[in-house]
Amino acid sequence: MGGVKFEDCSKLISFRGQEILSLRQAADGTFLLNADVFNEGGTLVASVRDNVTTGRIEFTQANGEVTLTDKSTGRKICHFATRKDGAGKRTDIDVTLNYYLPNGRRLESTPETSNDAQLEKMKGSIQKGVQTALVLQ
Repeated sequence: MGGVKFEDCSKLISFRGQEILSLRQAADGTFLLNADVFNEGGTLVASVRDNVTTGRIEFTQANGEVTLTDKSTGRKICHFATRKDGAGKRTDIDVTLNYYLPNGRRLESTPETSNDAQLEKMKGSIQKGVQTALVLQ
C-alpha cells in the first residue's frame, strides 16, 4: 500500500481511533472485508461487515481479488489483489484505494504510491507486526 510493505497486518486504516478499513483471511482462504464508506463531505454512506454490505456499494470477490465499488458512480473504492510466488502460492496483497476519509479528504493509493504524506515517508520500507497500517488523526 503506497509503496510500503506491511506484514501480518489486517487493520489497514484507523481514523481518530476508529478502525475504518480492514481485510483478513478466513479459515477457508477467502477474505473478509470490513469498511466504513464515506462521501466527499465525510458522511458515512455505506458499510461492509464481513463482506455484508449496506448502502450504495457492491462487494465482489473472485480469484484472490476483492473489490468494493460505489454503485451510484462506478468508482472503485478499494481493490485488493493477491500476488503469487513462483510455486503459485498466494503471498502478498496489493492494495489500491480511492477512499474518502471521515473528514472528507480523499486517500488515493496504489501498490507503488500514495497521496498520503505518512505513507510517502515510509515508501520502500517493510513494516512487520504493526497493529494498523495507517493511523490518521
